[in-house]
Amino acid sequence: MFNIGRNDSYGRQRRIEHRGRHLRASRTGGIALRAQMKAAGLTLTGNTARGVRVSMTPARNTQVALQNGRFILRGRYGSGPSG
Repeated sequence: MFNIGRNDSYGRQRRIEHRGRHLRASRTGGIALRAQMKAAGLTLTGNTARGVRVSMTPARNTQVALQNGRFILRGRYGSGPSG
């Protein structure tokens, strides 16, 4: 449940955490609650540790978002029409 005593493929201690559907608790990051809802092609995500994010997917493998007033563009390079 908390990965205590479990090692990764390099033999190091795995992250000590608990991940639930709406809750994540970790040794270093603390506790964070999350809620998500979709409306009119937009996804609204609220997180107590990260703030609020509004995102949409204009094309396959591409995500455009505003998180705490900052513009975010995520995608896979080389997988679009020019790649």
